[in-house]
Amino acid sequence: MDLGACVSANQQKEPPFFNKVSKHFFVVDENMGHHLLVNAEKAAEATSAFFGWMLETNATSELHQPLFDFVTQKTKECFVLRECQEQWRVGSSELNLAM
Repeated sequence: MDLGACVSANQQKEPPFFNKVSKHFFVVDENMGHHLLVNAEKAAEATSAFFGWMLETNATSELHQPLFDFVTQKTKECFVLRECQEQWRVGSSELNLAM
């Protein structure tokens, strides 16, 4: 299968990030919460990029809408996770100023 013509030249060189090992069920401290937010954002970006690539190389019209919807959802997920991290940083800096 020669998909070289369908794939854009600016592909990421690093392998996608997927956290395959679950360490804890509950978030036990702020550091762990921040780490989980960062990992969730990386995973959302990786799956968004993957399904974006799938959408770009798709040749089946029946798959266009589900793939498009999934890419849209993952893009929104990335936005929400970035917003959560920004709020976390703002809250942390306000706590540090109050001390």
